[in-house]
Amino acid sequence: GFCVTAAHLGSGTGWHPGCFTCATCNELLVDMIYFCRNEEIYCERHYADTIYPRCAACDEIILAREYTQAEKQTWHVEHFCCWNCDAPLAGQRYIAKDGNPFCMICFDTLYSKSCNTCRRTITADSPGLSHGDFHWHACPHCFSCSGCGGNLINQQFLLKDGQLFCSVDCKQRTMLSWTQNGLQNLHIH
Repeated sequence: GFCVTAAHLGSGTGWHPGCFTCATCNELLVDMIYFCRNEEIYCERHYADTIYPRCAACDEIILAREYTQAEKQTWHVEHFCCWNCDAPLAGQRYIAKDGNPFCMICFDTLYSKSCNTCRRTITADSPGLSHGDFHWHACPHCFSCSGCGGNLINQQFLLKDGQLFCSVDCKQRTMLSWTQNGLQNLHIH
């Protein structure tokens, strides 16, 4: 039968043609350029991967001395950019969402929520709290009981019609008070 030999690995090494494959992708290497490294055989692409990092953006080998490592990936410096506006992010603050890097401005524009108490934007730089579709700044002013005004940060709370309460009793007293005030206001006007 036919035997494939790799001169780089010595004269005593041989393969069946169907077994002469890349150690990474199993591509048949008969009649192709192959490379040896640490007694393994590779196709050109995967041999390069054993020596150089590959850019997550363009999928090309990075030959430059400077490159960026972020989000468990490697990037050409010029390719590590905001997923939305293409602003360069190397050396800049950014936030990753679904594995994609965003500059702070784009992240806030695309993903920030409005606080249910003060109606201002909860930016990436300001701590926030969420419960379902409700969002608040994580501060005593915004995340507090609608009845007694008590701080609810790191406390149990109730949510009724978008209002926060510290207890069932406080909720009932407040709702009763609001109902009575509403009826009184109807009689006054």
